[in-house]
Amino acid sequence: MAPFGMQAQGAWATPQAAAAAINALAAGFGIQNNAGAGGLSELAQMVRIGQRKSRPFKAAWQAYCSMNGSNMHDPAKHDDSFISNFLDSLGTLGMEAMGMGGMGGMVGGLKRGIDQMGGMGMTGMQKKPNLGMADMDPVKMQLVEAVKKYQKEQPEMKVHWHTYCDTELGGSRDPSRHSPEVLKAFLDQQGVPVQIAQLDMSNSPHKMQCVQRVKNFQKESADKKEVWHQYCDAELGGHRDPSRHSAEALQNFLNVYDPQ
Repeated sequence: MAPFGMQAQGAWATPQAAAAAINALAAGFGIQNNAGAGGLSELAQMVRIGQRKSRPFKAAWQAYCSMNGSNMHDPAKHDDSFISNFLDSLGTLGMEAMGMGGMGGMVGGLKRGIDQMGGMGMTGMQKKPNLGMADMDPVKMQLVEAVKKYQKEQPEMKVHWHTYCDTELGGSRDPSRHSPEVLKAFLDQQGVPVQIAQLDMSNSPHKMQCVQRVKNFQKESADKKEVWHQYCDAELGGHRDPSRHSAEALQNFLNVYDPQ
């Protein structure tokens, strides 16, 4: 991989390329050890070179400055502590892009700041695509739904989730982007009980027949629909879509309430 000083202008194409650029910056690659040159510190020189060589780096620096209450984008106007904090945030963002974890709200805020600037061609730092519920692991799907339901119950509960995301999860507030372990840890922390049902997303002919029977049963009257809802809440983890349950679970219900 070409060193940072040799990279073409434009986006970092991969998280690895982003990390290489960050490592090169952190090592002071291509920067002469003369902090007095032009009155700039070594860190200020590093940021100036980063802005010249990479549009994503420039966008990240400008977003960081704006987020921290400064419209001054010239690194010479900032002290080394400010610049060092920016490099720490950028390095952590690169680690997160490679699946190595994040370091909380500061990085999440930087990501949102960059997004608000229109991306600037930052293909190496784009968000992960959202995983559709239909393609999600059944256990994770239930935990995602539990977090969403938790947020809807009261406004302060939504604030709890946002605060947790900003401080622990790099600022990503979409529950579908987090692992089942992370979601379960949050729900446990908030004292939210979650009953994990053994969902079955298959579509065998027998199951599809049972699904249709349950749907027809609900359509017969409001009372029968309520019977199904109560059964789901008591026996099936509160999941009322019959297509999420196994043929056996559906047949057990039908044997009791709609025998043939």
